[in-house]
Amino acid sequence: MDRSALIRKGNELFNTLKNEWNYDTLKEVSECFVAADYQDGLLRLADWLYYDKRLPLLAMSYYKKVPTKLSQSRLNEITQRMILAIRHLLKEGDNT
Repeated sequence: MDRSALIRKGNELFNTLKNEWNYDTLKEVSECFVAADYQDGLLRLADWLYYDKRLPLLAMSYYKKVPTKLSQSRLNEITQRMILAIRHLLKEGDNT
């Protein structure tokens, strides 16, 4: 399959995924975008997972596939939020 066909298929699957969440479709979308080296698609997928689905750890794996300043910024943001959450949990544990 050529690049444009992979991108079209990935976009169609991504639209399906937005309406009917499941991991198999997520995997297919990812495979299409990776095979096409479609970094914009991977970034959109990662943003959707992070902001809309609230799945930051899953989003991280897609941000890592896109070597841009924006994706690095998102990875840093997720990491910082995780550190804050762990610190909060540790402080709660000290109070019990």
